[in-house]
Amino acid sequence: MTTATDARDRILAAATRRFVTSGYHGISMREIADDVGVSKAALYYHFRDKEALFLAILDEAVERMGTLLDECARETTTRDRLRRLLRGLFAWCPEERAVIRLASQEIVHLDETARTAFIHRYHDAFVGRIRGFLREGVERGELRPVDPVRATWVLLGMIYPFILAARTADDQQGPDELVLSILFDGIGA
Repeated sequence: MTTATDARDRILAAATRRFVTSGYHGISMREIADDVGVSKAALYYHFRDKEALFLAILDEAVERMGTLLDECARETTTRDRLRRLLRGLFAWCPEERAVIRLASQEIVHLDETARTAFIHRYHDAFVGRIRGFLREGVERGELRPVDPVRATWVLLGMIYPFILAARTADDQQGPDELVLSILFDGIGA
């Protein structure tokens, strides 16, 4: 017997695949319903419209990021916290990582109120917590005095291409260690 939670999870999984491959405007609720094998009415029972469905996907990703950052906070050094964060993000399957791209590229399709609320959730749960890790690292003397806001955006800028790319079996040095080495040690000789 399928529960409402099972159906909702199947809808989210199918919708995520569709949004990742076709973008916000490239899909219809009918296609998602067909993918899941439910009627449109059943789909609308769980999600009032495409925007609500899209937000549910993004919110689920933010929740996963928050859980990962909770794990990172258990580490004692800034470097170890960031290592755990990067390894965790890079370990997500490509579809899961692609939701991060969706959040940045497709969020413009949401109404302003929903978009603003999501951006605040994302920044509080993800960006702000990374900034906190970096601020603490500066305060403990693990990092030289840098602006934690700018350092956060530099770090995110360095990892963004890796988040969207699939890892290959021939990766000698994982992107996590490369990013950490550049961030903490520089790349100068």
